[in-house]
Amino acid sequence: MHINSDRITELLTAVECLHIENCTQCKVERQKLMALKLSVNQLDLIQPPEHIWQDIKHQHAMKQKRPNNIKPFLFGCAASMFFVSAMWLMWSNYHLQGQLKEILLVNAMLEQEIVTQSNPTFKQAVFVDQLRALDSKLFDANTNETKLGLLEKRQLIIKQYIKSSGENNHAFSI
Repeated sequence: MHINSDRITELLTAVECLHIENCTQCKVERQKLMALKLSVNQLDLIQPPEHIWQDIKHQHAMKQKRPNNIKPFLFGCAASMFFVSAMWLMWSNYHLQGQLKEILLVNAMLEQEIVTQSNPTFKQAVFVDQLRALDSKLFDANTNETKLGLLEKRQLIIKQYIKSSGENNHAFSI
């Protein structure tokens, strides 16, 4: 096993010296590293001009004085979360509006079936009239609470009609 090249230039143990004497590869490697070390020691050190040192000190001082960049990161995260929340709320509202339109369309189709029957009963005509009155109020309503209240009334009227139409088939046609 060869000696690690990091250890070749240091003080070696007796076993390592014996290995270097017997191993030509390690011997050549050590001679190259020792020659390189001697040539490096013979080089003159060149000092850079003073203004270079001043620039380096100035750049180092600027890095030390730079404020902590956590605030812009936090503001960016908050803005991103706000944007994502706003987009989710808009999508949710759009989806709910679509569901409401679908429900109103199904109800309108059911009402149309009742009206288009050849002989609607008085009960059916009253039912359709009540639903149309609620629908016009629903389209004119501005707040969600008002819309919800009108939809609950509409649901109650539909349930009452279904319940009463199942109980009693003695309706007179108009």
